[in-house]
Amino acid sequence: MLSLTPPIKVPENQIVAKDIVLLADTSGSMQGEKIEQTKKALKHVITSLNAQDRFGIVPFNTDADSMASSLLPANLENKRKAVDFIDELEAKGGTNIGDALNSGKSLLKASGERPAYLVLLTDGEPTVGETSLKGLAASLENRNLRVFDFGVGYDVNTRLLNRLSSDNHGTAQFVEPGESLEVALSSFYDKIRAPMMSDVEIKFNGVTVKDTYPRSVKDLFAGNQVLLLGRYKGSGAAKLEITGKVNGALKSFSFPLEFSGADASSSHLTRLWAMRRIGYLTEVAQANGENKEVIDEIIELSKRHGIITNYTSFLVTDPSENNRIVRPRFDQVLSFGSMNRPGAAPRPSSLAAEKSIAAGSAAGFSQRAASHNESPLLRDFRVVSGKDAFERNKKASQLKESIDFESEGKTDHDKMKGATAKTAAIKRVADKTFYLAADGFYVDSLYKAVAGNRTPETVVFGSARYFELTRLKNAAAYLSVGKKLLLVIDGKPYKIVFESN
Repeated sequence: MLSLTPPIKVPENQIVAKDIVLLADTSGSMQGEKIEQTKKALKHVITSLNAQDRFGIVPFNTDADSMASSLLPANLENKRKAVDFIDELEAKGGTNIGDALNSGKSLLKASGERPAYLVLLTDGEPTVGETSLKGLAASLENRNLRVFDFGVGYDVNTRLLNRLSSDNHGTAQFVEPGESLEVALSSFYDKIRAPMMSDVEIKFNGVTVKDTYPRSVKDLFAGNQVLLLGRYKGSGAAKLEITGKVNGALKSFSFPLEFSGADASSSHLTRLWAMRRIGYLTEVAQANGENKEVIDEIIELSKRHGIITNYTSFLVTDPSENNRIVRPRFDQVLSFGSMNRPGAAPRPSSLAAEKSIAAGSAAGFSQRAASHNESPLLRDFRVVSGKDAFERNKKASQLKESIDFESEGKTDHDKMKGATAKTAAIKRVADKTFYLAADGFYVDSLYKAVAGNRTPETVVFGSARYFELTRLKNAAAYLSVGKKLLLVIDGKPYKIVFESN
């Protein structure tokens, strides 16, 4: 894991000038509270713009109607005009996302070396003009834009919003019915208000790094920490190089790093990496439709690291007793957390030393039973709107940005109480994940893949042999999971049994 932490506050002359265009859905479905929240959110962004910024506003319903034919300097007069323009917005008509994207793209042609942001707010699917995913995505091809989407409510086309943002260095955020759009957009803008470097490139010399998340870091913002997680091959001294533009001028920075070997103490980073990869793969599968290989990897990572997703049934059979794992009765909800710290220099921590994430599968996991020879998982990925698609994509977005692995397993009820849920069905210790079988045994997620048909050594809990095992590396931590275990230690299968007096 690598932490890039720009300072929280910087002088105005060090903030990169930016251009931003706000595309606001004003179709009939936005009537009532949604249009009022949209107006408040737009006003917050406009009034918070830096003096050197430029902006545009494009409300759209059946047509797209830009406030001005070109970007406007963010001076006090133009801000006042923009607030008056926003006050007059009305919700009526259809949803012409295509014309809105084209209008925003045209306004941002003049951006040149400036970072250019296109922010789309919508509560529905495109119904007027270009409505196909392919056509709408193509309208922004080969543009150096950052596209950020806000989908409001369950009727949004989740696949479209994910495609637009992922193709254009941005993110998609999904706002629940009843959740505040004003808060969501205001919070987002506060994070990107002060760019310090644009068109960022990060390179590692001296070690091979791959599968990094986020996939790319387009800009660095004041006070907005970037946590980069990935896998690497090799160890020892290396060098980090960061290049980017500061107000059009190319800048380069170099920092020494030390890469360590594999260590169970970094297992929390491995799990955090897996959470982000699952989020990324979920969006890939959603964007590309049926893709068994991608879904299989989501399931494998979920099982290996005990990460609950909408696509893992967590039905498992005990490999020796043929019993079923207790199904967890909660949804996976993850929070973004707050990680901002002062200090301008990138801060390397002990980088996650997982050299091969793809370890064996958990014992006997199965997907939900398919009907008509098609997995429900594949059918789910074809659904692009509605509550299920909304929830699936919201969780995928949260997983992609995860920085708080301690929130795993929290139910909504637990979150309201401020509790840290440590479900009895899943336990994570050091670099292992255990699942509770119906007969009371906790099963190591690697047990079946490693043990195969071998008969495990049976060890009585608390016996002399048991305490011999505790002296093996990490074994004491593994054995603390429970008195009845099926697990692998140093490549050998063991069955820990409890004999009551």
